[in-house]
Parts: sequence; structure tokens; C-alpha cells
Amino acid sequence: MYVKCVINDLSKLTDVPVAERLKEGIHIDGPITDLVIGEIYPVQAIEVHLDRGLWLYLHTVEVNAYPYPYPTEFFQIIDSTIPRDWQVGHGSLNEVLRLSFATWANNDRYYELLVDGDKKAEEKYAESRTK
Repeated sequence: MYVKCVINDLSKLTDVPVAERLKEGIHIDGPITDLVIGEIYPVQAIEVHLDRGLWLYLHTVEVNAYPYPYPTEFFQIIDSTIPRDWQVGHGSLNEVLRLSFATWANNDRYYELLVDGDKKAEEKYAESRTK
């Protein structure tokens, strides 16, 4: 799955309720400099949050061993093909629906492990990015 960045600044959203909802999860004034307008990104995971909408995980900072979550409202879908090895998982409280490779889809703590630098999590993620 691939998406194209069409916006990288909350202040550019014209839908006020959407902008207000996103401000709860994005605490950056001005453009998010990790996102380049016009750039096409492969999607590493998708999460649907009952209270916060649909988020895409994109690897926008190459020096990090993990992707970042961004709201779908910042993107246009270029290729909606879901990778063959992806699975659907859900959070323990059924408040999150997650699509990604099996290890991530079925582990509520996987993203936390990635951000914390867990080597096994990083290896699995790196492997999934090469497919």
C-alpha cells in the first residue's frame, strides 16, 4: 500500500471537527517536517482508533528503526493493495483495529518495543520492510 502526502500542517485542514480531533494526537505547530508534500510513502501498518480515526505508520525518518503514525487526512491513497502477509489484529480493549505483518498486528506492545529499541522487534520490522 502506498500513499502520497498532500498536507503536512494541521492548520491547512478545512474540516474543523477533524482538525480538532487530530490536535488531540498531534502537538506540533506548523508543518510536520518529516512529511514531504508530494512524496509517496509505503505504509508499514494501519490502525483504526475508535476515538481518533485512521492512522498510517510510515517510515519517514530513516535514521530511526521505527515508523511514525500520521492521520490519513494528510494523504491520498496511490495504491490500496494490502501486502499478502498482513493480518488484522485488535487491541486488548477492542478500541484499536490494526493491519500489518503478523507480529505487529497481534501484539499491542509491538510499536512500543520498536520505539524502545528492542532488537528482536527491530529485526522483525526491518525484515518486513524489505518485502
